[in-house]
Amino acid sequence: MKRFQLPLLLLVLPLTFLYATWHELASVPEEIYEGEGIVYGGGYVWAIAGEAGGDGFYAYDISQSSQGDEWITLDNFPDEIDEIGAITYETGYERRIFVVDDDELYFYTKLYKTGYEGSWDKPILLPEDYEFGPGTCIAFQYAPAGAYTGYLYLLRGGGGTIHNFFRRAIDVPVENPGGSPQRQFDWEELPPLQSGIVAGGAMCYNKHEESEMIYAFPGEGSYYFYGYDMNSDAWRQLEATPLPQNNGSSITDGHPHGSYLSAIFGENNSTWWYYDVVDDDWDDWYDDLPADLGAGATITRSASNGNFWLVIGGESDRFFTHSGDDDEAKEGSESQQTMAISQKARISSYSDRLVIHYSTDIATSVRIQVYDLSGKLVKTLFNGKTEKGEHQVSWNKTDRFGQNVASGVYFIAIDKGKNIERFKTVISK
Repeated sequence: MKRFQLPLLLLVLPLTFLYATWHELASVPEEIYEGEGIVYGGGYVWAIAGEAGGDGFYAYDISQSSQGDEWITLDNFPDEIDEIGAITYETGYERRIFVVDDDELYFYTKLYKTGYEGSWDKPILLPEDYEFGPGTCIAFQYAPAGAYTGYLYLLRGGGGTIHNFFRRAIDVPVENPGGSPQRQFDWEELPPLQSGIVAGGAMCYNKHEESEMIYAFPGEGSYYFYGYDMNSDAWRQLEATPLPQNNGSSITDGHPHGSYLSAIFGENNSTWWYYDVVDDDWDDWYDDLPADLGAGATITRSASNGNFWLVIGGESDRFFTHSGDDDEAKEGSESQQTMAISQKARISSYSDRLVIHYSTDIATSVRIQVYDLSGKLVKTLFNGKTEKGEHQVSWNKTDRFGQNVASGVYFIAIDKGKNIERFKTVISK
């Protein structure tokens, strides 16, 4: 390969990037407390919010996030939300938001007309003979068959040493009546999780070409992390989380290829992490959250453009978005900004390595990292203090495990604290 430097054209024509850091949007109309939170689905972020015992329900149109954003006020939640609240979305069919509160399951069914207007359906009782407490989690699996769109999974919270796990087939709305004998339109008990679920418990569904799982946090300071394997119908213990799961922990799927999850770990934390579902491994994202988290903090992700959406909880109404540096979302994204290539750094490419040349105006801390096209961290090349002046670091085109990377597009981020320079490079074999 010929020696490569960033072409002069890139210094004139800005390269389009998604938000490179967390970007604050319009505040949720009410503050987020324990038991409340957000979920993405169908082009909107949905929020249950309000003071302790509140019932506010809102939708945020993500297509407006760069055009004078605002929340849409919808019909109030039919009951008062307490600390047991949990929310998820009907993926695939994209018609309903599910909310658990106390001992009932509620459905908000959207109309086709607007994409957000709808009504609350009559609630359904949770499994009888069980008491549900803080940490109760729900997740949806899109698995259409006949008149059914998929399954809703329910993990009982409230402490103890064993926690019951259920699922229920979800039928399509009344305009498509009918039934399927293969689906049980009632709560079906699955193998329990051998761990107590308490405040800070969280759960999500993920499908990857190598697995189909429900992932769960027990919460309340635990580091344990579990996965329910749908093929083997059994729970298994996974790699421990990097931080304790405090109240306000949250885990989300949403990546188009299902290759990793993203998570936050609740009260007094300000970092976010991703989990590789293939390698069973945790690693941190390259930047921190915009504020310390509190009870009710939630992170959710759009599968359509890869953007993250965050409420920090702790009786706050602040709401943020982040691209996750997902290059696949560039075209047609709802929230974009431009960032010119810096003239202070350049990349030289050789057959066996890349050399990154950069400069610092003062002695400072520098972190240089490589990411793949999906935004996943490939390798940290340097993380430490540098003196004022010109510097360079080499990348031998291997990942953090010493394996040669595949051909494709990669991004190199040079973080100097107050600013981050990013470059795109192509590796070919």
